[in-house]
Amino acid sequence: MGFNRLIEKGIPFDDRVRTWSSLNTVPYDKNDIHPYTRCRVIVMNGAEFEAVAFSHQFNRHTDVPELKAALAQTWAIEQQQRVVNWLIPGEESTLVVTLGYEQEAVDLTAWLARSEPDPYLKLTYDFGLLEDFDHIYRYANLYELLEGKRAEDVVNRLTEVMPGRPTANEHRDPRGSARRCGRQAVRARGPPAAARSYGRCPPAGAWGAPERRVNRAAPAP
Repeated sequence: MGFNRLIEKGIPFDDRVRTWSSLNTVPYDKNDIHPYTRCRVIVMNGAEFEAVAFSHQFNRHTDVPELKAALAQTWAIEQQQRVVNWLIPGEESTLVVTLGYEQEAVDLTAWLARSEPDPYLKLTYDFGLLEDFDHIYRYANLYELLEGKRAEDVVNRLTEVMPGRPTANEHRDPRGSARRCGRQAVRARGPPAAARSYGRCPPAGAWGAPERRVNRAAPAP
């Protein structure tokens, strides 16, 4: 069943306070956990952290007493959000959790890219998906090197672990992420090969401008 946060009424504050017994959750079994259940835990944990960060940022930008009081009340309840985080067992290595995070990133970004009607936004998702495939491939190599195990067993072969881009192509000038191409240009001319490769915006020179990328990393041996 889908969840629409715009129509959900939420839970009253007085009903959100939990007992110690309800806070004492049992972590999942790392040997029997379904990969997508691990992904859901990671997504919910990230969503809760983002909500906390946003509320504190919101509090710093308002001087309305009623809003500050409501935020303070929210923080008192959000102190109990450790329930989701505690579902991750302490015996599960950080590297395995990272593989789960990258699996979630690959599958979720792929779904967003497939469902996005705006060509410009789809380019950004395609770019992020390329980065996520690179990450899961490199973490899979590290996992096999350090623990002697296969990442395919962690993701249960539901997400493909494929070779990523050469290291020289992965590293780029960070200022490239700040560039924005006009949506009208993308719609009118269509995304060129460089835009499909780089996602958000092709590098300087892709559409005829002088090449300005610097500090290209040396190819991996």
